[in-house]
Amino acid sequence: MSKQKLSKQVASPSKANSKDGGIRETVESVAIAFALAFLFKTFQAEAYVIPTGSMAPTLYGRHKELTCPSCHFNFQIGASTELDDATGHVQQGSRINATLCPNCRREIDALDAPVFNGDRIIVNKQVVEFNRFDVVVFKNPEQGHVNYIKRLVGLPGEIIRIRQGNLWMRHDDNDTWDMLRKDDPEVQKAIQLLVYDDHYPAKDLLAAGWPERWAPTGSTTGDLASGTDGIEAANAWVSDRETRQYTATASNAEWHWLRYRHYVPSEKDWDNADNGRPIQAPSPQASLVSDYCAFNIANANGIGRGSRFDSFMSNSYWVGDLTINCSVNVTSIAEKPAIRLELVEGADFFGCVFYPLDGTVEITRINRRTDKAGQHPEVLATATNVIQGPGVYEVSFANVDNRLLLWVDGSLVDFGEDVVIKQNFGDIVAVTRPGKADTTPCGIAVRGANITVSDLLIQRDIYYRNDAYQFSQKEDFTSPYGNPTAR
Repeated sequence: MSKQKLSKQVASPSKANSKDGGIRETVESVAIAFALAFLFKTFQAEAYVIPTGSMAPTLYGRHKELTCPSCHFNFQIGASTELDDATGHVQQGSRINATLCPNCRREIDALDAPVFNGDRIIVNKQVVEFNRFDVVVFKNPEQGHVNYIKRLVGLPGEIIRIRQGNLWMRHDDNDTWDMLRKDDPEVQKAIQLLVYDDHYPAKDLLAAGWPERWAPTGSTTGDLASGTDGIEAANAWVSDRETRQYTATASNAEWHWLRYRHYVPSEKDWDNADNGRPIQAPSPQASLVSDYCAFNIANANGIGRGSRFDSFMSNSYWVGDLTINCSVNVTSIAEKPAIRLELVEGADFFGCVFYPLDGTVEITRINRRTDKAGQHPEVLATATNVIQGPGVYEVSFANVDNRLLLWVDGSLVDFGEDVVIKQNFGDIVAVTRPGKADTTPCGIAVRGANITVSDLLIQRDIYYRNDAYQFSQKEDFTSPYGNPTAR
């Protein structure tokens, strides 16, 4: 009996030591993990949640997701202004009630739309060198505890200026300015914003008499400038409005135009359509493409039920940097076949001309100040083996930052060097002004071939704004809808 008791007394300290050692190891492991996490966060990388929509659509902050009941286009709007910065709770009276569809501009209820938190990112703190247009995180100099995430546009020692939506850098040695471009074309493509997606027409608005945005225009006179007035005219193009396909049987040597007209309905137009009334004058009138951005429209303007859309357009800016995307099905070719994609910016008509007989493509420019009839296009660049013979081709043609780029089947076409349009900084406002043709800024023409075009999508470049300072020189382009201003 005594031996059993002694045995238990000897074993007891051993169990205690084992228990204490396990706790110590756990505490040490947790402490080391915290230390490593702290060091990793301080010197290597750190996780963030995007709070606002200033970087949309690259990065989303707190946002709502909606589907337009008219055109069925799915899009997001910023919802960070609903929250109180200090508490993180929804502020009373700050709920976003409604917004505008970026595709058809119908006002949509947004009060009960599902809300999503901002994107989560991990920031690398060991970057040796920053490149222009990189996304960076930095401390606000006036609020050291606040982290900002922005796209880097200015490097140390540079003087940057914003003019007509683009960024310019000054050279100190001779006081000249160069436009800053996205060196990587894929970055340029990634940050494009919607103008119009033909997959999503507003059928109830069209049923009330609103015109289609894509339509055959102009006569078959061979004039490259034909149809820019946007007036529909019979030619080789036939539209299938259900499948959103446009077919041209153009076996002759004359140009046949299909052109985009930027028709933007007002609140009154939608009210007439919803109540069975016909579209009334002065609508519809094609307008300029503006820097309207659906994601921020609710945040910046506090849009709610019953608000006027016209007020948003009157404070917008004209955007001339556009991209046209489409699928081109070449079914057959005849004599002298050619397919032309066109982008208009002010007096310049930029063309991408495919010759499917030998696979050659040309980038051209027509300046309406010197060639009003459009009969003498200047060839800026040429490439070969691009679109040759019948087949289906995915095409994107961009005029962004005074640079013309072409993608075919997802690959950037190599013209040997960048096709750049040189422009003097001092001439921007005086020379680059919108005209009537900028309300019909995209077109497709064909001759000597049978083709079908589908998947039509118009996009625009980011438009940088300097709302703190307005330039004294400006050109207003007015319409009943408060057309955007060229600045």
